[in-house]
Amino acid sequence: MTIPDAPAIEAMRRLALRKDGPPIVCGESGAAGLAGLLAACANTGARLALGLDPDSHVLVFGTEGATDPGRYRELTGLDPAQLLM
Repeated sequence: MTIPDAPAIEAMRRLALRKDGPPIVCGESGAAGLAGLLAACANTGARLALGLDPDSHVLVFGTEGATDPGRYRELTGLDPAQLLM
């Protein structure tokens, strides 16, 4: 699966602004797994092929944090240091 930049950036924002727990600061590459899962869930064919349903449990790895804080702020509009306070 290939994920364009925009969904990965949106996944970064979703992780940072999540309502069900503390913020997760994750860079573009780190958030690509979540972006891929969200894309698969939004596509009926992919969802069926992967066997995803409301009872599915999925493990997503975040492989990096905000390795470039300035770029993180540019992409998300959020300061990674403040999110982690």
